[in-house]
Order: sequence, then C-alpha cells, then structure tokens
Amino acid sequence: MARKLSTGNGWIIILALIVFAVASLFSWIGSVWFSVVLFGISAFSFMLIRYKNKVAANCFPRKTVSFKPASVSRHADEGGSSDLIEVVRRKISVGDWNAARQVLRSIAWETHRTSTPELKAQFKLAMCQFAASDPLYKLILPALLSQIKLTPGCIQAKIYGSVPAFGVEDQRYVLYYAEAIGEVVRIKKGNSYALFLPGDAPSEMVSEDFSELEREFLHEMRLKKKVSLPCNSYWEQKIQGCALVMRKFQKAGLFRKATLQECVDHALDKSRLVEELRLLGLPVSGNKSVLIERLCECSPEHAEMLVSQIELYIPV
Repeated sequence: MARKLSTGNGWIIILALIVFAVASLFSWIGSVWFSVVLFGISAFSFMLIRYKNKVAANCFPRKTVSFKPASVSRHADEGGSSDLIEVVRRKISVGDWNAARQVLRSIAWETHRTSTPELKAQFKLAMCQFAASDPLYKLILPALLSQIKLTPGCIQAKIYGSVPAFGVEDQRYVLYYAEAIGEVVRIKKGNSYALFLPGDAPSEMVSEDFSELEREFLHEMRLKKKVSLPCNSYWEQKIQGCALVMRKFQKAGLFRKATLQECVDHALDKSRLVEELRLLGLPVSGNKSVLIERLCECSPEHAEMLVSQIELYIPV
C-alpha cells in the first residue's frame, strides 16, 4: 500500500514539473513562438515514428510473406501464391536477393508439406525462374559443374566437401534447381543422388527408375529427331500422362526442352513467318532459318506468344 502511494506521489511530482516547465516556456517566449515550438515538436515526433516504421519494414518480413499450414490451401484457391511472388519481386527489385531467397525457402517447405499438386507445380516453376537469375545460384553452380565433370556419378552427399567455400544448404538448393532447370542430372542412389552432366548418365542406370512401359516409350521416342506433345493416339491411350513421362525423361537428362528457335521452326512454315514479320514491320527476305532468327531476335515476346501452346523435346 505504501509503495503504491509513493508511486502515485512520484507521478504527481513529475506532472507538476512538466506543467511548471511548459508554463515557464510560455511566459518566456510568448504565445506565438510557443505554438511554433509545439508544432515543431509534434512534426518531428511524427517523422521519427514514420522513419522507425520504415526501417522495421525493411529489416523484418511481414507476416504475409510466410505461409502457415492452415493458410496454404486458402492461398491455392484464392491465387495467393501470385501475391507472395509479388512480395519476392519487390525484394529483388531493391537487390535484396538473400531476403527473397529465405522467403521462398520457407514458402517451399510449407507448399511441399500441405499444398495442392497444382500450386506445387506453379511454385516450382516460379522457383526455377528465380534460381536461374539468383546471383548465389550463378556463383555456386559453375564450381559444382566442374566437380561433376571431373568425377561423373559423384555422390551429392560427398560433393559438398569438395566445394567448401559454400554452405551445404546453399549447395543443396543449387543442385535441386539445377536438376529442375536441366543443367544437372540426379539419379537416386541409396540415401543420396549420383550426379551427372546432361547426357553423361549411363542409360542402364537411368532406366532403373522407369517402368517397363516407360522404357518401351523411351526407346521409340529416342528414335525421333524431336517429340511434340501430345503424342500420337496410341501412346496417349497407353500411357496416361505422356507429358509427365517426357518431363521425367528430361529430368534424367535424356531429353531437353526445345529452344525458342526450334519451337518456331516446328510450328510455323515460311509463309506464316513472312506474314508475322510483315505485321511487325520487319524485313521478310531470306530463307526460313534467317526469318526465324530475325523474328526471335527482334521480337522474342511475339515469338514466344506464337509457340506458347507448343511443348517440344529434343533427344540429348
């Protein structure tokens, strides 16, 4: 009780001192200057609060950046993933790749555990696009590729020690998306993976991961110069999901995705190329390969739009 009274008396004394100080200032400088001082203090306090909030926003990610298990399906249904990717884009735009990567890693973990197959595929595609431009990916990948080239079939769990300048988690991130992008082949071996450059993996080792029907399909597709999806009706009926199997072959380093020029060559004949170039106001002279090169170099966005429905694979 006595402690409460002493605390109350203390506040009364402090309040009295504040009132006395304000009254003294008012009588000393006058009402006009007192108002100016009061306004200046208020404005300074407001600006200080705004600055602190801005610093806090830059240093600490907002709650909307991270997925929570209960919110993953809701984000998948409402298109929330695109909002999260937009948050990452804003971080990239200011050069904060480390923060963007950490956000994406946390989202990837929750997406892998609780999300729908559609959102997983959408998110993985976005992550591949991110990784391909990520300075960390570009820094670590050449060192890993050099090591894999020196020792084809080296085990992923052991390669980390060969590139000690980078952390294990960062190397694991680079290898995972290098496989997804098609720059590395990883074949399951025990609790880890055997690593190869595309085209270097032994066919008998690769085929272990395929069913008998998939091996039959692979043999026929490898005889072609290019494979366009959907496949013929025979294989589309025999294999439910030829597109998924072709992506599996690509992941194993047996096929690669066709380049933009190859897709344009496959989809457009010379007369159509001339028509599209005229629409763009570009020259139409030259053979088909010249026209393709001109279209893809001068207007790659238009070329990509023309072949957006084409899924073409080339044997490696």
